[in-house]
Amino acid sequence: MLKGLLRNFLDGRTSFFGGDESLRVCTLEVNGGATYIVGDVHGCLDELTELLRRIATDAAANALPYRVLLIGDVIDRGMNSAGVMDFLCSSTAENVMAILGNHEEMFLRFYDDPRSNIDWLDFGGFETLMSYGLALDRSALRKMSARRAKQVLETHIPYAHVAYLASLNHVVELVTQDGTFIVSHAGYDAERPIHAQSLKTLLWGKQTFDRSVGVRRVHGHVMVERTEITHTTIMVDTGCYRTGRLTALRVGSNMPLTLISNKDP
Repeated sequence: MLKGLLRNFLDGRTSFFGGDESLRVCTLEVNGGATYIVGDVHGCLDELTELLRRIATDAAANALPYRVLLIGDVIDRGMNSAGVMDFLCSSTAENVMAILGNHEEMFLRFYDDPRSNIDWLDFGGFETLMSYGLALDRSALRKMSARRAKQVLETHIPYAHVAYLASLNHVVELVTQDGTFIVSHAGYDAERPIHAQSLKTLLWGKQTFDRSVGVRRVHGHVMVERTEITHTTIMVDTGCYRTGRLTALRVGSNMPLTLISNKDP
């Protein structure tokens, strides 16, 4: 499935970001277990590894079957995006899933057409390419033909990594006995049903979001010094690539919402 999806994308027969794209919505039920929603990883493999260890410890202490949901922006800015992707594509990440963030969108656009999407290099893309052993800056890219640029990317970046990112859902509806949480990378328009959301809003945010509507959502994208749990919005991006702190929100039925970090308070 992933091979066919990626092949169509690279052949130009599928646009992941066009106006006619079908939104990829995933509904997950949390009954008798827990989902740990992790903020923006941004290529910080060591911090993710430690957080996952602490999550496993917490789940075991509470006898909980569990899954981990990464809220997008797993790549860029940090120095080991390739390592994060190696992990996500491995069998050891069986209970870990992710949704699409704006940095994954920028990466996929760049991979499809590097010269037309060169600005990605200034938003953490250069660090991502470096993690794959590719020192490609604006000057070097402009000297390459479009064909040569694609060949260089395909040589350095594993096929499975691109296929994984190209297959990610855009938004998750997390259903618990205590209520429903909408999990997206950046934003959510409470005036639209979930299947009618704008991809731009989900990936880049909606500044006019009305907190009074009552939709409880969890998102990253916007860095916060610490996560605050409110009745409408829970922001879990604690700026790992800058602060070294990666945060997860534990969501389950009939249990309090709980924050876990890779670092002690």
